[in-house]
Amino acid sequence: MKVGVASEVPAAACDAWAVMLQAMPQPVWLVDAAALRIVASNSAAADLIGTDVDGVVGQPVLDFSASPEDAAFWGEVANGARGGLDSEALVRRHDGSLLLVTRRISRVPSVAGSDLFIVALADRSVQVRRERELELAVAELQATLESLGDGVLVVDLRGRIRNFNRRFADLWEIPEALLTQQGDDAVLDWMRTCVVDPARYMRRLAVIDDATMLRASDVVTLRSGRVIERVAMPQFSRGNPIGRVYTFREISPAVRPLHLQS
Repeated sequence: MKVGVASEVPAAACDAWAVMLQAMPQPVWLVDAAALRIVASNSAAADLIGTDVDGVVGQPVLDFSASPEDAAFWGEVANGARGGLDSEALVRRHDGSLLLVTRRISRVPSVAGSDLFIVALADRSVQVRRERELELAVAELQATLESLGDGVLVVDLRGRIRNFNRRFADLWEIPEALLTQQGDDAVLDWMRTCVVDPARYMRRLAVIDDATMLRASDVVTLRSGRVIERVAMPQFSRGNPIGRVYTFREISPAVRPLHLQS
């Protein structure tokens, strides 16, 4: 790992810091508090900025700091503040583009009368991109669920609710407060109290829960007068069962299928 050091820091101190920076796998700068210049950098930090070590060392730290929080922090350092900073920030790369990082700034003991701050950086761009891709996938899945004519309820292997659509809530007439505030147990308990025969309903659910691979179709009669066909199917991920998907369809008593009522 190549390390560059600016000449403002005494040579002996430079050697000591060079050894330390070489041992650090993450991108790291060393900043002179008086000059607000980067006096040392490892290659990982230079690569993050998109240049070589010589393109970083000796430069004002504010040249790479694109967040107002950093500008305020280094201004306070210039006025004698000696605190630290730990948060997400934007750094300006060599080509002018901005990069989201987690940045931790800590003061280190004075070296020959110079106060130094070590700046450790971690690239957050890949993680943020993955998070955005996941959010998009979840939004697309939710849009698909809402486009279905049947009610859908997805639970994990422990019975915890993982997803549902509005049609499911409408069929079971679940109050909005239960969906947004009360949690899984309250929703599932509401469903139990809605059926004509709660005891039989719960016995049938126990059978389904005990058989992870079971595919079941039943008819559930609600106190509201609705008759609902419920289909339970295992949910898989990479070939392994991870939960269960229930679909609910309101059916007319005149064409009621010959299934076991739960």
